[in-house]
Amino acid sequence: MKNFIIDTNVLLQDPEAIFSFGDNTVIIPIGVIEELDNKKKEMNDLGMNSRHVSRKLDEFRKRGDLREGVAISEHNPDGGKIRIIYNGNLGTYRKENDVDFHVLHVAEKIKKEEPENECIVVSRDINVRLKANALGLDSDDYVGNKICESVLLDEGFKEVSVERSIFAALMLKLECDIDLVFDDDNTPFPNCYLFVKGPDSDQELLAKVSICRKRVEVLPSTPESIKIRSKNKEQAFALDALLDPDIDLVCLVGKAGSGKTLLAVAAGVHQVVDRSYFDKMLISRPIMPMGRDIGFLPGDIEDKLDPWMKPIYDSLEVIEKLSSSTNNKSQKNKVLDGKKIAQESGKIFIESLTHIRGRSIHRQFIIIDEAQNLSPLEVKTIITRAGEGTKIVLTGDVGQIDNPYVDSKSNGLSVVLEAFRDSGVAAHIILSEGVRSRLSEEAANRL
Repeated sequence: MKNFIIDTNVLLQDPEAIFSFGDNTVIIPIGVIEELDNKKKEMNDLGMNSRHVSRKLDEFRKRGDLREGVAISEHNPDGGKIRIIYNGNLGTYRKENDVDFHVLHVAEKIKKEEPENECIVVSRDINVRLKANALGLDSDDYVGNKICESVLLDEGFKEVSVERSIFAALMLKLECDIDLVFDDDNTPFPNCYLFVKGPDSDQELLAKVSICRKRVEVLPSTPESIKIRSKNKEQAFALDALLDPDIDLVCLVGKAGSGKTLLAVAAGVHQVVDRSYFDKMLISRPIMPMGRDIGFLPGDIEDKLDPWMKPIYDSLEVIEKLSSSTNNKSQKNKVLDGKKIAQESGKIFIESLTHIRGRSIHRQFIIIDEAQNLSPLEVKTIITRAGEGTKIVLTGDVGQIDNPYVDSKSNGLSVVLEAFRDSGVAAHIILSEGVRSRLSEEAANRL
């Protein structure tokens, strides 16, 4: 039997964490309840999780005395239990900075009272774990909502070599049976992209595994109406996924300057504005500042969103400039306004994620930029809004996370990669090569 002392940040990240510790005892210090109470009025993910945990704990209270322990499962009274512990010193949790020590004091108390049972402090805060170690207490991070290490190593494409006859068949028919390329033990997931190499050094093809996993199909050429050209095979794979009507969810993950946002916006403009495959293009980003926030922003909701949407406007300006220079060379040096381009299109809308809950969004091309700053619950809320004919694109860099409550493995973007990588309706590409500029690539690699 083990005793797990749970820190507030664990419950704020995953309100169902109580049920993740098997047949052991989950102990919540009363200071954690105080912190949850301070968060309950916030109209965001943290506030919602706080209220959810409080309701769950109240359900347990109605079934028994939480001081002594209440069975987590009504059907298994001899299994795991949940307790709320007060260590007799109200001053240890009156100040927010002291809650950490209150958690550790409770852990010390339980360790002394039950030396026969292992006592473990569970916290997402590395400093709490360091303090626990200094006090001789065992501690661990919470991994319930984390992805496995391998998903971040899955690039979304593979390099394969084939015999001359198979390469010739691909060149001629633009497809072949998957059994000719892979055996049963290493068949990739649906919509896995392939860099196919023939026996000669100059024989190369870009292909992908079809949804039914029965065919390898050579990628079609990018439509001329899309002014953005892929600069490497990763971008070619990304553009195909963005344009494929059979793929409803696309995740583009990559470092700064790899072209994630520009590719997504270019594909959206082509399919919404130029071809009307979708009724609207909806673009949004989490409102998460880098470094110190500049404070209150005046104006209506559109004015408040403007600073956060500058990267989107930049992409629209690049696309418009490429389109204008192709059609009219005199427009090449024209100063463009991305916000005005979006407004004049009548089909490109910049929206906040704040009020997305409860909506049902049909026939729209949705881009969620900087998705690494979203929690798994927030991403689930967004994706489950998709109605018929809607496509969702998540872009982000798991190496640039500004949300203090998630990390490279527990953020919403990474969790979606793990959950959907064997799905026939989804595809993902890891973009590793910077293309923004020589300086941007050098900075991304050196800093």
